Amino acid sequence: MKLKFLYVPIVILILIIIFILPIKINTSITANGKLLPSKVWIISKGLEGLLYTTLVDNVNGFNEEYSITQFARGDLIKFSLNKNIKPGKKIFINDTIGIVYSSLNEQEIATLKGELDAAKASLQIGISGEKESLIELENKNLDYAKKQVEEQTKFFVRQKKLFEKQLITQDEYETENARLELYKINISIAEERLRSVLTGTKKEELQLINSQIKSLENQITVLQNKSNNLLLKSTINGIVSASYNQDTLLIINSENKFTALIPIKLNLANSFNAGNEVEIIPRNGNSILAKIESVDKSVKIFLGEQFIIAKTVFESSSDTFYTNEIVECKISGNEVNLLDYIMFYLKK
Repeated sequence: MKLKFLYVPIVILILIIIFILPIKINTSITANGKLLPSKVWIISKGLEGLLYTTLVDNVNGFNEEYSITQFARGDLIKFSLNKNIKPGKKIFINDTIGIVYSSLNEQEIATLKGELDAAKASLQIGISGEKESLIELENKNLDYAKKQVEEQTKFFVRQKKLFEKQLITQDEYETENARLELYKINISIAEERLRSVLTGTKKEELQLINSQIKSLENQITVLQNKSNNLLLKSTINGIVSASYNQDTLLIINSENKFTALIPIKLNLANSFNAGNEVEIIPRNGNSILAKIESVDKSVKIFLGEQFIIAKTVFESSSDTFYTNEIVECKISGNEVNLLDYIMFYLKK
């Protein structure tokens, strides 16, 4: 009996020494994680002719890119998927996935091109044909004015001789003199009109036509860019995934890069941080090592228990894993002393 009582203090002493000694033990847990591609590009359709493209970042947990294409009421919309696109096919960035045809867009482009051709024809007429005819007319007017002066000069010379011989009155003489001066002024006017035609035929009118041409060209460019945007091109490298939802037209999952979402009980959360090592064990048993990328502090509740989600990113062949597959994950936690390790073990 005395020996038994001697063992008790010895055991207590040993335990005290163990707890006092700087012995560190790694915590670890095994949990089932859900595998997702690091990025997913989705094409889907909505009500009233809406077409959506969404780039989902599963690592950070948000939509990295989002676009909406809207069409007018009465527009005939047709989406044609690239015939080479099949589930399991590898896709590269900027590969054409499909084409969206808009009847109104094509009709507007055709209408604007017709108006542009008409405007260019009007400009050509204003610059060439009409200008030549105006120049010819003004030249004739100038020749006529010169002939008037020539004839009136001859007539005035005769009238002057008659006036000097007092055969006509002074009023008649002055009237013919004034008519000669008027004809000379007409020459100046005709010369100015010809100069104006030579330097710029209907300048304001031609400027207006040029403005119309530029406006039409800009409108056509905008619509053609819109048509080019209706060529749906992949924003990621990935693998085509089948979709059985009638509103989802296509899904492309990023290739060879995955994220594992691993639930950790809330009461164990302090033992795991970003950077901790994770061993992911696939179906073939060849484990893959990764590290915790981040820990989502938003608490999730499942079957009455509280969890946080640890995320890890790793690269692997797409043949090794399936999207949404549940895999075994062994997470190495922080180093703790023996007492804390016992407390951690009791919480598991």
